[in-house]
Amino acid sequence: MNKRSYRHGKAAETFQQGDEKYRLFVENAGMPMVYYALDGRFLFINTFAAQNLGGKPEDFVGKSLYEIVPDLTEEIQERNRKMVELGTAQKYEDVIEVPSGTRWYSTIAQPLKDKYGKVFAIQVISYDITELKQQENAMNTLSDEFAEAAVESIEGATPDKYENLTPREREVFQLTAMGYDRAEISERLFISPRTAEAHRASAMRKLGLRSRIDLIRYALRRGIVPLEG
Repeated sequence: MNKRSYRHGKAAETFQQGDEKYRLFVENAGMPMVYYALDGRFLFINTFAAQNLGGKPEDFVGKSLYEIVPDLTEEIQERNRKMVELGTAQKYEDVIEVPSGTRWYSTIAQPLKDKYGKVFAIQVISYDITELKQQENAMNTLSDEFAEAAVESIEGATPDKYENLTPREREVFQLTAMGYDRAEISERLFISPRTAEAHRASAMRKLGLRSRIDLIRYALRRGIVPLEG
């Protein structure tokens, strides 16, 4: 048995020793809950999470998380490194492609420690926030329209919609204007390419831009990126 298989076996054994009542709660929870070893292999996945991914729990246990969400591999590895180093939980948002379509998830990842205080696995609890994101986008659009109409009627001026972008949308927008593609942006910001694309699309929608050329022209006009020469 190689070291990797041995570590996975010990992690699975440690997890199996957990409280049975808690395991039953996790198995029947109405939200995705997953436990995976530090090498990315599933130790446990509840029914809700497995159904979201188009299968049953037994279809995923023992498989690598990175096979299921390859776009997030580097980002998850970096998160795991930080969790092992700091021993603290992390919260983040991701765009994930599942059989039902593209969904937004808010996730809390918690390092699990053995009796010696060593991290042996990661617990992940996710919440589907797709509808919330859609409502948020709709509200932002409505708010922008009202604000624009109010400013134009009072001052005869056009408001700066760029100020309505979130900090992450601004980062992605600026890097896109500087010529970075979504893979390069995801690497620089430690987010998945799909998440980077979602932020870029959201920024363009808020600014009323239709193409990358429009984005670059807007960035130059506003001084987000300097003119060459």
